[in-house]
Amino acid sequence: MKIRSIRLEGFKRFRQPLALETLAEGINLIAAGNGKGKSTLAQAVRVGFLERHRTASLGETLAPWSQPGANPSVQIEFLREGKRFRLAKTFGAKKSCTLEIEGAKPLSGDDAEQALADMFAFSYAGRGESKAENQGVPGLLWVQQGSSGQIAQQVEHAHDYIRRALGDDLGELAATAGDRVIDQVAAELAVLQTKTGKPAGDHARGIEQLAASQQRLEQLRTAIADYESAVDRFTQLRDQHAMGERDQPWQKLRAQAEKARLDLQAIEQLAGQRQQLELQRQVAASRAAQCVQELQALEQEEQAAQDRERAVAAANEEDARTHDAVRVAEVQLRAAQDADTAARDAAAAARRAALRRGQEDALRSARQRQQELAAQIATVEGQQQQLIAHQAAQARLQGFAGAGKSLRAAESRLSQARAKLEAVSTRVEYALQAEGIRLDGKPLAGSGSVTVSEPVELAIPGFGSIRVLPGANELSQLRADLRRAEDELQGLLQGFGAESIEQARQGEDDLQAARSRVEQAQALLRGLAPAGLEPLRSALTVAAGEATRYEQSLAALPADDGPVVAVEAAEAREKVTQEGLRAAQRAHESAREQASRAQEQLRLATRELDAARARLQAPGRDERRSAAQRGLVAARAEEDERAQAIARLDEQLQASQPEHLRNDIRRWNDGAAALEAAHGRIGAELHQLAGQLEAKGALGLQEQAATLEEEVARLQRQVDDRTRRAAALSHLLEVLTAKRAEVARGLRAPLQKHLNHYLAIQFPGASIELDEALRPARISRSGAFGTETGRFEELSGGEREQLGIIARLAYADLLKEAGKPTLVMLDDSLVNSDHERLARMKRVLYDAAQRHQILIFTCHQENWLDMGVAPIALQ
Repeated sequence: MKIRSIRLEGFKRFRQPLALETLAEGINLIAAGNGKGKSTLAQAVRVGFLERHRTASLGETLAPWSQPGANPSVQIEFLREGKRFRLAKTFGAKKSCTLEIEGAKPLSGDDAEQALADMFAFSYAGRGESKAENQGVPGLLWVQQGSSGQIAQQVEHAHDYIRRALGDDLGELAATAGDRVIDQVAAELAVLQTKTGKPAGDHARGIEQLAASQQRLEQLRTAIADYESAVDRFTQLRDQHAMGERDQPWQKLRAQAEKARLDLQAIEQLAGQRQQLELQRQVAASRAAQCVQELQALEQEEQAAQDRERAVAAANEEDARTHDAVRVAEVQLRAAQDADTAARDAAAAARRAALRRGQEDALRSARQRQQELAAQIATVEGQQQQLIAHQAAQARLQGFAGAGKSLRAAESRLSQARAKLEAVSTRVEYALQAEGIRLDGKPLAGSGSVTVSEPVELAIPGFGSIRVLPGANELSQLRADLRRAEDELQGLLQGFGAESIEQARQGEDDLQAARSRVEQAQALLRGLAPAGLEPLRSALTVAAGEATRYEQSLAALPADDGPVVAVEAAEAREKVTQEGLRAAQRAHESAREQASRAQEQLRLATRELDAARARLQAPGRDERRSAAQRGLVAARAEEDERAQAIARLDEQLQASQPEHLRNDIRRWNDGAAALEAAHGRIGAELHQLAGQLEAKGALGLQEQAATLEEEVARLQRQVDDRTRRAAALSHLLEVLTAKRAEVARGLRAPLQKHLNHYLAIQFPGASIELDEALRPARISRSGAFGTETGRFEELSGGEREQLGIIARLAYADLLKEAGKPTLVMLDDSLVNSDHERLARMKRVLYDAAQRHQILIFTCHQENWLDMGVAPIALQ
């Protein structure tokens, strides 16, 4: 079985639709933080399969907190035995259940749910939500938060379903005459109930009729109660509407709002007066500031004249000093120019000699690089030839890919077919002293045994022959199964082009070795030539060109000029003289610039002094000062007067509280509109309710209820009779199958095999015993003082979690071998496992995922990133 997609809507925290698409066949890691819906998604799978869609309480408990009255829905698409199934359930007011089956007629309602129960081995609760005892195999394999280490009760609830799921195997092990009696009792019981204990046939139809009649009776009673409640509601609404028509309270509120609006208009007029006074105050303050600026300007002109006289004297002194500095700088500049010329000539000769030495070194390096690249190219070409040979060998062996896995599966099916055939075949044991005895033409001698699955002839010389006819009805089918398994294995060998299994496996091993040699050769080539041969050849051409260029450059250089100093010393000397020349130039330029600035400063200072003296002697200066002083006094007096008037208006505005008046106006208007609208709604509801009461009063609900109560009583007696008969037959079947239950203990052997497989991974050297109910009982392991044995319940919490999951995976393997659907869900499991134990459990889960689909829900994504799959995040 494989779940392909899960879709939710209106389901707990998923108010909007959520879709989980294209789930993988093996491990699916669904990661989310706390409160993000991880456990909700796991619950949705359990609810979709295990809960009846008619369960009334689920509509409320599954609806989102922010959306009461929603209709939670879940859709699950899964594959089973090559067919596509699509389950859709809706809870709440719009209850529904459909099961679409590829190639078959869709099922709905109870039929769809019964099909799911039969398919997945569980049952539904008679009333209300599913309980642990109803959940069967899903209750065992679908692990909820915190229940990983709790397995005994889940196994107990699933035991009968597992036994029924493996009924064919039990039949092969217990094919006795007593089974005919059991079959007869089971057949009579099947008339009344299904294998899961649910009613069937006439009994089921009677129960459905009873439930339908009870539901109709309950609906009638509800309708009668609704009618009576509606009458009371009509009387109440009629009184409320009459009182509203009489009092009309919305008119009083609107009158209050109008009075407040007039008061607010008067206050807004005061605010306009304040705005005018504030504008006048600002104009007076601006005039006062202008008068102050005028007086300050007159004082600044007098101070400026004094400052200009002092500036002219300082400028004369600076002009004389800068002319002397220019003459000294000219002498220093001429000396620096002579020293720089001599140092420049010496540095040029040193550089020409150093260039020749550098060209000679570069020529030697280019020639050496030519030799190295040529050797590297030859090595790469040789390795390429070896790679081609290894790739050819890999191509020849490619047909053996996957041979080991395919052959192991075919061998397993052949082994199972032989085991089943031997289990029902006739065994002939012999101890012979005479010679010449033959079985189907093959000689027999000494002692031994032979398994006979088809008619054979035992020839005894001198006495005649004995024909042995095996009597099991299933032999022909089992022999056909064995031949098909043998043909399948032979077909696989022929497809691989091998004569034996060992040859095919050796071919697969040779293929792996060839792949390894190809990878090694490719890695070596990547190391020798990461970009291939062409870049190496291009580099060789470049190296050759460089060598030629350096040879030509050396030939073009002039002959040595004789002994010269080192380039570094010559350039250092040149740098010192250049710096000295630049310093002298800068000093000369600076001296001349300072002299020019001193002359210009003297000219500007003289001109500014003349201008300052002219401003002091301008006509009307005293009149300007007097006018500014008078204007300042008048402006400040007007500003104070306006400020006092503004303060008085602010006191009046603050006392009137205009914001409160605006709020009152909105409040009274809104209240009036709300009261009038509510009065209108009461009138509309009153009119609608009157029509409904008139229609319901004509239905005669009381008479219908009385008739239906008699029908329910009759159906209840019929159902009770059939229920008692089913209980008696069920009890008889349990007594008859008690002896046969001993054969079921043989199932412990295959289950033990699967347990041992996982124990070897998680607890090397440990073993576990199963009790009669196939539950883990005692575990033995190596400890500090030798072998230790104890009960499962005595283990630590982390170990119980690990063994609980291992046991569930073993049950899943057992069910899969019987052709039953398996799905494993782990909701925040293994949280108590340390790092080392968790790493081994990941190996266990990865191994099991080769056979089952496993959904892992976790809020610790970082602990599961090494499972070989990308996490599925819930947003």
